[in-house]
Amino acid sequence: FVVQLDGATFPVAVPEDVRKCVGHLDDVRSLVSRLYASMQVAEHDKAHQETLRTRLSELDAELAPLNEAYSSLNAKARSRNNVLVWGGLGFMGAQFGLLARLTWWEYSWDIMEPVTYFVTYGTAIACYAYFVLTREDYTFPAARDRNFLLNLHKSFNKASFPVDKYNELISESAKIRDALARIEDPVEAPERLRRDESAV
Repeated sequence: FVVQLDGATFPVAVPEDVRKCVGHLDDVRSLVSRLYASMQVAEHDKAHQETLRTRLSELDAELAPLNEAYSSLNAKARSRNNVLVWGGLGFMGAQFGLLARLTWWEYSWDIMEPVTYFVTYGTAIACYAYFVLTREDYTFPAARDRNFLLNLHKSFNKASFPVDKYNELISESAKIRDALARIEDPVEAPERLRRDESAV
C-alpha cells in the first residue's frame, strides 16, 4: 500500500515473513530494556517517587488545618441552606392553608379564584425574574445549590478563608497523587520496572 504525507508518496511493503518481524520486535524490546537498565531509569523513578511522596506529605500537613476550617464552614453553609429549604416548604404550606381558609370559610371560590390566579402568576413572575438574574432555569436543586454556594462564599469571606491558596494546594496535591499513581501503576509503568524487580 501507499502512504501519502504532505504531497509525498511512500510505498509500504508488508514483510513476507511475519515471524521474522515478530523476532525483530523482541529484539527491539530487549534493546529498550537494556537501555532503560543502563540509564538507571528504575532508580530515577524511585528517587522521583520519594520526592513526590515527601512533597505530598508536606502538602497534607499544610492542608490539614485548612480542611478542618473548610469542613466547619461547609457545615454552617449547609445548615443555613437547610433552613432556607425548610422555610420555603413552611411558606408554601402556610400559603396553601391561608388560601384554603379564605376559600372555604371566609369567602367563596368566586371571590378567591382571581386571588389564586394572581398568586400563581406572581410565582411565575418570580421564577422568570430568577432566570433573568441568574441565567439559569428555576429548578429546586439548582436554586438550592446556588444558595449553598452563596452562603459558602459569604462564610469564606467572613472567616478570611484563603480560598485561592486552598484551591492551589488541592490542585497540586491531586497532580502529585496522579503522578504517583502513574509511576506505581503496573499497566502504565513500562515493562522495564517488572524486569528490574525480577532481576533483583
